[in-house]
Amino acid sequence: GKTTELVRRLTRALATGRTRARGVVAVSFTDRSASELRLRLRAAIDRERGRAPGAEAAALERAGLELEEARVSTIHALAAELLRERPLAAGDAPAIANKVGGTSPTRLCEQIET
Repeated sequence: GKTTELVRRLTRALATGRTRARGVVAVSFTDRSASELRLRLRAAIDRERGRAPGAEAAALERAGLELEEARVSTIHALAAELLRERPLAAGDAPAIANKVGGTSPTRLCEQIET
């Protein structure tokens, strides 16, 4: 399905050097599906690295080492991360930065709207 296709495309982009792991943003709606996506991406990178020719194998080796730099998360976690990284771009920087820390995703969205 959708996750299989996303993993296939991401693995191909990493193998061909079109992107590196730190350039990957993969968004899901639940923590469970985000975790599964990360696990499946790790497995695909490891599997394809064994089959790939020289340069692609090297790119996948690097991707495997850098995979923790990829943003694979829920939409709420991504939004909270972006707000923490760029509070000035969000408007009321001090208020938003204070609301982001340790707040549940649903509560965070409610607070930001007010």
